[in-house]
Amino acid sequence: MNIVLKDKNKPKTEEESIKERFELLYREVFFAKEQFIILDDIYYNGVIEEYENYDICIFDALEYSILMKLAKIYDNDDRDDSVTLYYMLNTLQSNAKLNKKDSTIIKFAQDKLKELLNINSLDKLKRIRDKNVAHLDKQFPKGIKSIKYPYELSYKELKELLNFALDVIKKVFYLVYKEQILDDSMFKKLEFENRLIRNMKMEK
Repeated sequence: MNIVLKDKNKPKTEEESIKERFELLYREVFFAKEQFIILDDIYYNGVIEEYENYDICIFDALEYSILMKLAKIYDNDDRDDSVTLYYMLNTLQSNAKLNKKDSTIIKFAQDKLKELLNINSLDKLKRIRDKNVAHLDKQFPKGIKSIKYPYELSYKELKELLNFALDVIKKVFYLVYKEQILDDSMFKKLEFENRLIRNMKMEK
């Protein structure tokens, strides 16, 4: 049997480069969702007195990480060297090599791009990124906690942004590559692990 090894020096095709960017975007969204599950657990279940500082530090780190990831994922940048939802959907609707001129794929991209452009919370996300996550601003001396209505991003809005990104990426990989890249069991496993850890802490 002859084994053909892939030539590492062979330049990537356009389709390979696009899929590589899509996979990078998927990875960013996936870990943002995983981090949100842990953040959500700490927020709703409260801190345990013995571990208060531990939980507060984790909460702060997760909050910043999720916001930074979302800021990158939803950045209004559709250039060929970018890795954003805008890039993914614009490329999907305009690149015939990718959409194979399939009207279902093109319409999906167009519809989701319209939804994306009408997400009201993106203005809040951009302000939080510019005024706190990426820079320090004297208007917000206590960091994210200083950002109040109408600029604060609610938990509901945060969850909606994450779920929208996940749903888009799952559908794109299914329509274009016929791949099931994600199922809820991956997140349920983390939720189960969270409960085990919390129960162990409470038993001490």
